[in-house]
Amino acid sequence: MTLVGKILTLAITILSILFLAFAIVVYTAKENWRDKYQEASAELSKTRQELEAVKKQREELAMLFDEARKKAADQLNQLREENRIQQENMTRLLEAYQELRRELETAQQRAATALQEVDARRQEVDLLRSQLERVLEDKDRAVRQAFEAEQKLIEVRSQLEVAQERNQQLQERIAELRGILAQHGLPTEARDIAALKAPPRVEGVVLEVDRANRYVRISIGSDDGLVVGHRLHVFRERNNGKYLGQIEITDVEPDRAVARVLSDVKQGRIEVGDHVATYLTGTGQ
Repeated sequence: MTLVGKILTLAITILSILFLAFAIVVYTAKENWRDKYQEASAELSKTRQELEAVKKQREELAMLFDEARKKAADQLNQLREENRIQQENMTRLLEAYQELRRELETAQQRAATALQEVDARRQEVDLLRSQLERVLEDKDRAVRQAFEAEQKLIEVRSQLEVAQERNQQLQERIAELRGILAQHGLPTEARDIAALKAPPRVEGVVLEVDRANRYVRISIGSDDGLVVGHRLHVFRERNNGKYLGQIEITDVEPDRAVARVLSDVKQGRIEVGDHVATYLTGTGQ
């Protein structure tokens, strides 16, 4: 039952009691009917006024109730809308969290794969480095053998008329060594080897020196006319400087070359920045 219904029920109950009391007074009292009637009329008028006040209060309460109900309905709708928005936000946040989690898992997998690839590449680099070192050693050995073979070839040619049998053996050796030279990309033709007899007039500087001071890298190469076997002089200073000895080209590139330090003519430790030349200062030789 609503508040208005309760108020009406209470008002009707009060009126019923009043009318009952009035009836009892009329039937039980035998004197002063006019006064009793007037009193009853006054009481009835008062009751009617109270009833009107109650009705007015009921209407006011009904209006307040309607306003309160409307306000409560608006608040409920607002709360429902806010709850819907919160649910949507929560759903979006959950989806974003799940997406970020998937991206994190993917990134972790990629990082693990990258680490594995790095380890594999490191192992490959170590293997290639060791293979390169062996190849360079074989190449240096082959170059030294080729140079020695060329020296022997020159000596055999000078003694050709008196050593025919020896010459045949050396020719076979030359063919074998030429095969080794070809395998390592070194010159095998006489015109290329002849370049060793007349090196070009060039000069450069020392770029690198190994710890043992046995091999150096210089700033001139095949573009300058150098070939394997050429010998160069080494100076601490280009003009009137300290003479350090000679080096012999063992590997050549277009703009670089690697040379072996000749220990039998070495007169000092070679350092980065020292000068190299195919001729002595002032002589052109």
